[in-house]
Amino acid sequence: MSQPLSAIPGNQLTADKHRVVEFVGRHFKDNWRSEADCSFSQLPVNFFIAVKDKEIIGFACHDAVVKNFFGPTGFLAPTATREIEYKPQTA
Repeated sequence: MSQPLSAIPGNQLTADKHRVVEFVGRHFKDNWRSEADCSFSQLPVNFFIAVKDKEIIGFACHDAVVKNFFGPTGFLAPTATREIEYKPQTA
C-alpha cells in the first residue's frame, strides 16, 4: 500500500497564491480557478493543497464563495484515488 499524500492548510501559503491559482487554472475548470482565487481574499484562507515531492497535485476549497460549502476539490488523475493525510505545518 502506498503512503498517504500530505495536505497542507492554505492559510500558511498566501505568498504562494499565484502558484496555487495557476495550478487550478491549468488543470481544472476556469470557474474553479476563480473560486480558488476568491478563497485567498478571506482570512483565514480556507484552501488546502496536496503535495508530493514538493509539487502541488491536488486542492480543496472551503467557504470560497458560499458559506459552509466544501468545494471545489480536484486532484491530478494518477493521485485521485489515494488516501490524503492532513499534516499542519509548524513554524
